Amino acid sequence: MTARFKKIEEAANSGQLKNASARLIGIFFAILIIVYTSWLISFCPGSLGQDSLAVLLEIQDPELLQARKPAFWHYFVKAIYQPTLRVEWVTGTLFFMAALVFSRILSWSWANNLKKTCAFLLLFFCVTPYAAFNIGNVYADGIYAVAATGLIFEAWLVSRRKEVDLVSFFMISLTLPIAGFFRSNGIVYVLMVLALALILKSKERIKVLAIFFFWIAAAIAANKTYEGKSHGILYPLALFETVNFMQPRPMNLWREKPRITEKTIQTLKEHSDIQKIISHYDKDYWDPLIYNPDGPVLSGLSKEQKSIIVKEFIQHNLWQNIPAFMGSRLNVFLTSVLAEGGLPSLPYTQNILSQIKTKSEYRPFDQKRLTSFWEKIDDISKKYRWVTWSPIPGFFLLIWLLIKSIKQLNIPVLLVTVPCTAQLIAIFFLSIAGEYRYLLPFFFLPVAALPMMMIEYKKHAPPNPT
Repeated sequence: MTARFKKIEEAANSGQLKNASARLIGIFFAILIIVYTSWLISFCPGSLGQDSLAVLLEIQDPELLQARKPAFWHYFVKAIYQPTLRVEWVTGTLFFMAALVFSRILSWSWANNLKKTCAFLLLFFCVTPYAAFNIGNVYADGIYAVAATGLIFEAWLVSRRKEVDLVSFFMISLTLPIAGFFRSNGIVYVLMVLALALILKSKERIKVLAIFFFWIAAAIAANKTYEGKSHGILYPLALFETVNFMQPRPMNLWREKPRITEKTIQTLKEHSDIQKIISHYDKDYWDPLIYNPDGPVLSGLSKEQKSIIVKEFIQHNLWQNIPAFMGSRLNVFLTSVLAEGGLPSLPYTQNILSQIKTKSEYRPFDQKRLTSFWEKIDDISKKYRWVTWSPIPGFFLLIWLLIKSIKQLNIPVLLVTVPCTAQLIAIFFLSIAGEYRYLLPFFFLPVAALPMMMIEYKKHAPPNPT
């Protein structure tokens, strides 16, 4: 152990941490691809759910349904799926990209004498059944979380070295559009890359800014050409919590001011019966208010009506219901953390395929033993998912690194922990569904954070080498 940390200390003091060789990267990439391919062969064309259906239907017939997903995600799926009408090409591409990101971090960790850390990350994060499930389900969340992990790692490494080598340039180019634009909350990672450019000098800054502005321009172009709609940022929260505040209260504690403004009630009445709205409230999900065809379908409010709901929420309704609001925030967050939210079963893919025009077949490969193996470990993983899928280690690592970096003014670590903390706070306050997938970036965070911690804060490695 002493010799091991001596090597780390020497690397930290010199500031020249080793890059993994192409051969080492290739070895880890091959391991990951073999595992992911075996999963995909077992459950071809993937673990599809309702969000998968939404984006595939929108590609099939843009007039039929608005998936309400970011433009970059729509075009990414469309570019791969539309020419072949095979979903497995999309899931295969997602696995390929995830393997690239993970093999970079794992091989780097191995090259820098963090072999036990590398093995732990590989077995308990990168090749877990739930990692495969979320990467291979044609939801943006899985690959978004993986790319965010890779981008965090690369930003830390580049800011520490003050150099953008060829590998880092490639990895930032690959992960920035996915982490930045596949989900609406990716803006924190876009800002992180901009901050990285600002702390670099001369040629290195130009390299990062070249990547940054290229993808910004591409994102602007994609959003201008994409005709899809979005729910917005504040409207989902305002609507979900407003209906929460409207729930019956048998005690009906006295208030000096009404809990809900009359303008709010009248706006909702213009669209649906109030009792129908109240009866379709679910404390864990906003979906019954929006997607249930027998429900109030409150996505149908006009732009002006939505604006009223948000304005009344911010100006009055929120402040008259702080306990109910915080209770709701905690409930939705813990439902997500404990993975209690709705998870499509692996056989549910059949239902999705039956609703789209596709050449994909359900489990066309007759590999019963392999499928049985994956099903068994998947069942065990799901049974104990509050432990095996837990994002809590990621939370603790993030908080620990943030506190340490603030105390020691460690700029490379602050660069990545501040955006992650901002995202966690935003998820807590803005989430309107107890979906575990929203917390996937924190499940995968240790893949980047553990090597970072080992290099920066082990007692033999000073945090700020000069």
